[in-house]
Formats: sequence, C-alpha cells, structure tokens
Amino acid sequence: MKRIFFIFVSAFLACCSVAYAKEVSYDFEYSKIDTDFARKNAFSIDISNLNFRSITGIRGYVITTSPNNTESVTLLSLAYARGDHCPSYGEKIESYADYSARYPNQIFYTKIIKMAKGGTTNTPISITLKNPLNIPANTKCLIALWDGTNFANVPYSIKSRIIVDYNDVPAEPQDQYIASLDAEFYGAASLDSRALNAYVALPVSDSGPLFPGRLLDVYGNVAATTFKKDADKFTDTTKWGIEYFVTIFRNNSCQKTFPNHSAAKFMYNTKSMLSDGKRSTPFDIKDTFNIYNKSIYVVGNGSTMSEFSSSDDKYMSISNGDCVVLTFAPAAQTSAGLPAINQESQIQLLATKSH
Repeated sequence: MKRIFFIFVSAFLACCSVAYAKEVSYDFEYSKIDTDFARKNAFSIDISNLNFRSITGIRGYVITTSPNNTESVTLLSLAYARGDHCPSYGEKIESYADYSARYPNQIFYTKIIKMAKGGTTNTPISITLKNPLNIPANTKCLIALWDGTNFANVPYSIKSRIIVDYNDVPAEPQDQYIASLDAEFYGAASLDSRALNAYVALPVSDSGPLFPGRLLDVYGNVAATTFKKDADKFTDTTKWGIEYFVTIFRNNSCQKTFPNHSAAKFMYNTKSMLSDGKRSTPFDIKDTFNIYNKSIYVVGNGSTMSEFSSSDDKYMSISNGDCVVLTFAPAAQTSAGLPAINQESQIQLLATKSH
C-alpha cells in the first residue's frame, strides 16, 4: 500500500520573517521473482501541486528481504521527471533505454545495497545537501526505480520510505548539473604485495564530463560484499577492509598519476603498496585535495554499505586538467590469498560552471 504525506512547518523569526521547512514522503512495498536485472519497477511521487524548486536532503530507509542461501543486489534510484508522464505504482520497466524513452528523467540519487547472504537488511538513507539541488518549475513527479534481484528465481522484496526535503525557491547558482562517479570493481580483500588500488575518475575540461567551475556537493554511497560461493573461505576472525577516498587532483597531478588517461570518465589501477612497503593513498600525491575518506572493516563473510554527503565550497573549485577521483584501496592487514571483494560506488557530483 502506498502512502504519500506532505508536511508544511512554518516558524516566525526576528523581524517577522518566515522560514519554511517542507518535506514530501512516500512509502512503497513490492516483491518479485526473477534471476537477473532484466525487469525493473517504477514508482512515482506526485509533486505537481507543490511549489517544489530545490532539494535540500533525502532521508528514509530501504528494507530488502531474500530467502536464506541467496545473495542479492538492489539499485534504488531517485529522479525527477523531465516530461509530463509519470509511472503507475510498481510499473514494469524492461530496460534503462525503455525507462528513459517512457519517462525522460534526471537521476539525482542512487542507493546500492549488496547482500552476501539471505535474510532481511534495513539500510538507512541520510543525505543532507549543503547546496540545494534545483528542480525545474512545474515538475510533475519524482520517480523511484527499483532494479534488484536475488538471482535465484525465488521471492525478493523491498519496503522503503523515502523522504525528500525541499524548498519552494531555487538555489544559487542556478546553472547546475549532475555528474556521477559510479563504478563496479572486484578488489583485494586485504593489503599485500599483489593488491591494487582501483580508481574511477571524471576529468575536467571545456567539453566535460566535468566543466571548469565549482563542485557544490558530493554525496552518495558505496557498497562492498563477499560472495556466497566464497563463504567458506572467510571465517569469523578474518577481517577485510576497504578505504574510500573522493579527491580532486589539481595542477597536472591527474595526468602524472594516470598517464594517457581518457578524456571521458575512466578507470585505472595502481599498486596498493609503495616500494617502501607503505600503503599508497591519494594523501601521498602532491596537489590533491581530499574531499572525503572513510575506512570500512568487516569480519568474515559479510556485506557493508556506507553513505555520505560532504561539501566545503571554499576548496571545491575545479579547473581544466583537474580530475575528480574515487579511490578504492584495500586497508586490512590479513592473510594473503583471500577471494576478491565486489565493490560498487554510486556517487553524485553537483556542480556548476560558475566560479
């Protein structure tokens, strides 16, 4: 059963000015049986009667349930419609091309959930945007797209509450765009001489994908999981860890670190250990500014998700030749020979060409 709530709160401030805090929330539940990602399901959040002009935060939770002895993946994306049509409740979508053709949209948030074992997991959503994300006037709806499977042809279900905080005025600067640091890797579970750092990067140039100007916000989530088939290779005392960094490479450090890289979004690998036996991280590279880093450690066979939103406009200028990079770096000192860990990022960059 779907439920939609609109809440309006006003408070009088000094000199009789009024500040408004507004939110729209939406609940949905759905189950399906399949073996792959071929079929997706869409849900719409009607905002046609609201003066909904900019998003300030995204909150809520996602609960997924799958039988024991199954592994599962859910990709839940939120977008705003660019056209006049919105999907019905749970409407079946055959592909992303089908989705875009039926409902032109702009994705502004994506949640990735990976589980190595069956059961139920409750994953929170908690994103605060320091610079609001503008929405075109007269937008009809927001769209939630569920792209998930447990690969086993047995029931897989999702239950979610999505809360979007918004303002009724657009934010400055108004010339905004969204770019994504999304990638999937198989990486080392522990740090040893064979381990590799994995990178996904967006270069800055006059032709994109990032343009000279400023990053207004960096937000999203990452997920890492072992695999069901490798469960017996991990124990309750085997610790594996990954550290994530979001970094601006400046002053030609992008070309020096990733020589002959593509002008478009690219992926790269380097050794995780330096010649002196120390770990290699973006902190070791001259002319980089680290926006965010966090270490994740998991004991035994398991899965973990981490969400963040981080921005400091004072240091977020980007220029031709720079690149914005997400690094996946193994961080645990454990025994060698462990199977690879599946890692995925779903990170959005809110940017502007204005300086």
